[in-house]
Amino acid sequence: MNILLLGDSHSDIFLGRNSVTRFEMSQCQSSIFTLHRFTNQADVDLWDKLALWLQHHTRTTSSLIITGGEIDVRAHFWKHIPRLYSNPDDITTYISNIALKFYQTLVAVIKKYQLENIVIWGAPVAGERADYNFEVPFVGSSQTRNILLHLWNRSLLECIK
Repeated sequence: MNILLLGDSHSDIFLGRNSVTRFEMSQCQSSIFTLHRFTNQADVDLWDKLALWLQHHTRTTSSLIITGGEIDVRAHFWKHIPRLYSNPDDITTYISNIALKFYQTLVAVIKKYQLENIVIWGAPVAGERADYNFEVPFVGSSQTRNILLHLWNRSLLECIK
């Protein structure tokens, strides 16, 4: 079985294992993987290259491990929610809508590339003194990040269920 990796730096732990191939984001003009980019078929910077890579690597039985949500939760969710939404139900709806779009994209990718399965490797919780990449700063407190991560995981599990 061929194992394909797609996503952020959390996929690093799978590198160096037999039959593992990672899509290198460095071939894109923007080398940062986000859920928004993955669910946006109009992002030709990502999808033109990713589609070719998937076509090439799914000729044999393949599974995809996708790591994502880290940057979205710690930067994009927190950045957009306060400007666009005013009450807690709006925040839950915002995250649920992104989770549904992500799930629908995963289903489409499984069907189109005839993947055996997809494993979602989620972002870990943040410690109180978490250290982050200075290029993609963390916005908000660790506690807020972990609440958003919980809402994200719950929303995604509801879609899968």
